This record gives sequence, structure tokens and C-alpha cells, in this order.
Amino acid sequence: DGENGGAEAEEEEETEEVTEDEALRLEGQVLEEQQDYVGAKMLYMRCVEMNPLNGKGWQNLAKVELQLGSGLGKSIQILENGLREDPENPYLWQSLGLLHAKQRNLTAARESFQRGLECDPDHAPLYSSWGRVEAMAGCIATARDIFAQAEERGIQCVRLYHVWGTAEQRKRNYGRAVELFQKGLAIEPENQYIWQSLGFISMVMGNDDRARSCFQKALGENGDNTVVLETWGRMETKAGNFEEARNLFARAHEASRGTDPRVLQSWSVMESAVGELARAKDLARDALKLQSNDSILWHRLAICEFELGNIPRARAIFRKGVKVNPSNWLLWDSWSEMEWKCGNRDASRRLLERSFSARFGAQGDIAVLTSDINDGPNYHESLSTQRARVNLPKIVNRSDHTGAPGSGTN
Repeated sequence: DGENGGAEAEEEEETEEVTEDEALRLEGQVLEEQQDYVGAKMLYMRCVEMNPLNGKGWQNLAKVELQLGSGLGKSIQILENGLREDPENPYLWQSLGLLHAKQRNLTAARESFQRGLECDPDHAPLYSSWGRVEAMAGCIATARDIFAQAEERGIQCVRLYHVWGTAEQRKRNYGRAVELFQKGLAIEPENQYIWQSLGFISMVMGNDDRARSCFQKALGENGDNTVVLETWGRMETKAGNFEEARNLFARAHEASRGTDPRVLQSWSVMESAVGELARAKDLARDALKLQSNDSILWHRLAICEFELGNIPRARAIFRKGVKVNPSNWLLWDSWSEMEWKCGNRDASRRLLERSFSARFGAQGDIAVLTSDINDGPNYHESLSTQRARVNLPKIVNRSDHTGAPGSGTN
């Protein structure tokens, strides 16, 4: 998506002869692709020392600091140093705004985006980035205003319409989202990301045949699009086409070179559905090896252990999951459900209280701009409602807190 100085925020490629500082930057990118982050950092530093106006060099240096685990603060400082050298660079303001958003500092992000637009009022990536940040923060009206301002200025680009359409999709305004995606396709008819999004909307609306057509068009542009393969696999799982789903998950796993925990999680859900519980557990464990700090994955493994009848182990895994992320209400809820089914009513009630507290008490925060694996999971109200009737405080019904569509969690 181009956050942290990535593709969206990078300066446009020049066709001029490569300068010495630019050659150093390009060599650093090669080392970064080889995961030699220390070597890449040294080359990026030499690049900006040689030419402090090399905006891409500052962006690359900020990004590699994140790869080295230095934290957002260090990367923000690097971009601020770059802006002291080149305060009129809209790409650096865009990258800085995105990092402030990741730091959950919406005020600073807005100031950065505004400064960038003062430098270049027609800078399309700034509008799409700012709008996306506002939408992810729940400020959808502000996001719409920003997108509309871009359109009023005559800015028409695929990225703008895709980000705008995705914001409407997240609000479940599917008709409006489709209109915006169609505008994007009028500019770039083969855009895989728009076909991917149209496929997702068709899936949510229950039009599986249309979804398959859209997914196939996306894969026609990029057969290794892991998100499309994984989403399509989830759809086939829900439709009961398990062998097709298994083939899609296997393709996605191969395309990602075994590095995408989302694929393994969704595959695990499918194997549970067909009764392959040991296989489901193995896939969930493999996913956790890739991303042990994701509470959704701990939830999946706990469910696998529960399905296998390993109640003490499931309980221990639930405990680990809520330690990783105490605000994951689904972990508390599923743990409560397990205890209820095991006859531990008092424990179930206490856990359900924690679920309600996490679910309704964490509203208003700026959403972390991360992978969709952390989108809210599908949620089934019946058993929670049943448990809530037994000696629990009265909870105000909030129908807007249902899980986000298409998360594919169990």
C-alpha cells in the first residue's frame, strides 16, 4: 500500500542518468531485498550524506530502520531530518504522515498531509493516503471530503478510486464502492486490486459466480496474488467446495513461499470443517510460528485444541492469547463458550464479562494500518446471548459491533 515510504509514497522514477548518490540507493535496495538491512542502512546513509535532496534515500533509510526494529520514532526522526533539507518535498510529507498514523497520532498525521498539499495541491498520493488514514480512524465523513476534493481538482487515478471504494466497502456501502471501483477500471481495466475488491463484494453479497469471475480476472494479471487465492478459498469453504478450497489454499501457500499466516489460518478453518482436526491444528501452529504476536492465530489454535477435546491445553492457549491482546473480545468470548459447554458456568460468566468489556470499551481508537488478518471476525450471537441472560449486568444492545465481513476467522 505504500506506507512507510513504500511504493505509494516514493518519488516517481527519473529517466535521467543515474547519479552516484542514486547508485548507492539502488545498491542499498538490492541488499534490503536480500534482508541485509544493516548493509542497506549504511548505503542509504551514504546516499543522503552525498545528496541531502535525495528524497527516496530518506524514505528508504526510514523504512530500513523499521526493518531493524528501531521503532517508529527513529523513522519519524529520519524523515524530519530529510524535510529540514528539502521542506517542499510532498513525498516526504506523505511518508511522515503515514508514520504518524501508525503511531496513532492523528493530529500530527493531518498536519503532515496538509503541509504536503501546501507544497503540491495536485499531489494525488497525498489525497489517497490522507483519505485512507481518516477512513481507518473512523472519520469517514472527513475521508469522503478529502477524496472529493481530489476529484474536484481533476485528479483521477486508480489508487484514489480504489482507496475510496475500499473505505465505502468497509462501511458496507457496497453500491457506492462498486461505482468507485468502476471508475478505477475505466482508467485501468486490468487492475488486479480492483477486480479483487469487486470479487470480495460479490462474495459478501452472496453472488459466488460473479465473485469467481472477478477473482479469475485478478489472477489473470497476477497468478500469485495471495490475497485473492486466500479469499477465494474462504468462499469455497463456506460454499462446501472443500477440495477446491484446499487447492486454492495450497496455491496461496506456495505463492507466498510459506510466509503468510493468514493463508494457514484460513486453511486450518477449512480442515476443521471437514473433520481433519489434527491437520487443522498443525496449520494453526505453523501460522503461529510465523506470527506469534497475533491473537487471532492464538484463537484459532485454541479452537483446534477444543475441537480435539484437549480442554486444559485449549484453556492454556486462550490464556496466552488474551495475554498477547487483552482487547481481543472474541478470545474472551470463545473461552467463555468453551467453559459454558464444559459446565463451568461461573467461569464462563466472568469471561463473558471480559468479552463485553473489551468489545464495547475499545471504540474510537485509530485503527492500526496493518494486514486485514486483524479485521474483526465473524460472530455468532446466540450462545453469548444465552450466557448473558444468567446473572450478568444489563448490556446495551449495539448492533453496529458485529464482525466485519470476510474475515474468515473461526
